[in-house]
Amino acid sequence: MGGKSGAHSALFFPISGTFTVLVSGWYRVSALGAGASGAAIKQTTNFGAASGGGGGGFCEKEVYLVAGTVLTNTIGAGGAGVTSSVSGTGVSGNTGGNTTVTGTGISLAANGGVGGNWTITNGGTAAGVAGGTATGGDINHAGGASGTATHTNTYSNCTGGGGAGTPVAAGGASGDANGANFHATGGGGRYASGSATSALSSASGGGGVGGASADVTSTAGDGGVNQSGTSGVVTTVVYWAESDPFRSPSGSGGRASISGNSTVGTIGGGSGGAAFAANISSAAGGIFGGSGGAAGSGSTGVTSGAAGLGAGSGGAAGAAAAVTGLGGNGLVVIERIG
Repeated sequence: MGGKSGAHSALFFPISGTFTVLVSGWYRVSALGAGASGAAIKQTTNFGAASGGGGGGFCEKEVYLVAGTVLTNTIGAGGAGVTSSVSGTGVSGNTGGNTTVTGTGISLAANGGVGGNWTITNGGTAAGVAGGTATGGDINHAGGASGTATHTNTYSNCTGGGGAGTPVAAGGASGDANGANFHATGGGGRYASGSATSALSSASGGGGVGGASADVTSTAGDGGVNQSGTSGVVTTVVYWAESDPFRSPSGSGGRASISGNSTVGTIGGGSGGAAFAANISSAAGGIFGGSGGAAGSGSTGVTSGAAGLGAGSGGAAGAAAAVTGLGGNGLVVIERIG
């Protein structure tokens, strides 16, 4: 049968379908579940709190496949974003779809993340949610969870979405948001985003591939560092240049904002949270990164960005229409390794 070689080639499956093995050999089959969307709440007088969606689980198996073997790939769809346009009537986030790979000698299931929660109860919590689980692989890692957002009357608090599960570990979680002011946390990347707390407005940056973003109490935080240990620098690694996309990300998390829109996460990083401004948006998450929460303070809309592949989008809350981004779709990769 022979051993594994150093020669690699990979096929990407962003939509459902089948794959027929043409050449007998060793293959690495990877599955990523879809991310969920965050919750949204509009409340014109006392505001509210909303948590982000969970990231999709990840699993991977190295298996010898005989020519003619048919693999059936089902790709999970990201949880649809939601809108709260009636004061006091929040909308929970939508759960991400499950991604599966089945065939002779293999059965992988990478499950989608859970949709976010909301509350308008003073002192109540919009509970953080779990990332998707994964089974059937040599490697099985959950997607990143979202943090809990605690509501204090006359203020908004929101958390980011969880990062996608990875071959290395579970996806990065988003931090908690609470305190008597406007707070938002960044989306998870490979590592977590920090919490945003205290009696002063604050927002944390997105988690990076090389490290978590810091907890904040009165500022807009930087994103977590990239694989080289630098924050806020766009990586020079081209995502699709690597045959294994799940191991190639090396980006940093996006910077947060407490006066406008946050910054996108780069490859594998979450975007920063955005708080304490009218008409604000958190940016999109990087590939496999969650988007930050968006906690508005004015009478115009507030939006969380779309999440990267397999990641969750952030929660959104404000006095005007609150909108959350789409959770990231799932993905299957089949790589010839010998």
